Amino acid sequence: MGFIKEKGATLSAVSPEKPDNISKTVEKTKAAYSVLFDDSLKIMKRYDVAYTVTNTMIEKYKKFGIDFYDVNGSIGATLPVPTVYIINKKGIIIFKHFDPDFRKRVSVQEILLHL
Repeated sequence: MGFIKEKGATLSAVSPEKPDNISKTVEKTKAAYSVLFDDSLKIMKRYDVAYTVTNTMIEKYKKFGIDFYDVNGSIGATLPVPTVYIINKKGIIIFKHFDPDFRKRVSVQEILLHL
């Protein structure tokens, strides 16, 4: 996170989780960046990164004690595809990493190259 601040950038995350759950996640992970509650999925839909979890996955998560309706409220089983946008001071997207396979993440080094 320090390297991002040194470049004059700000990091924010977007989550469909209810604010109480976001607070728990921030406390648990010691996140040093803001996590925005995406009420009604407005942000995720605007950036076209929202996806609906399949019934099979909903049942699988329940076995691990995760109920999407408990965590996300009325939004339910909708999650964001992990995506990174770098938006310059003029509001122009200058870098985007989007991969529906949540296991494929952009590296910090690559992000820093585009700042």
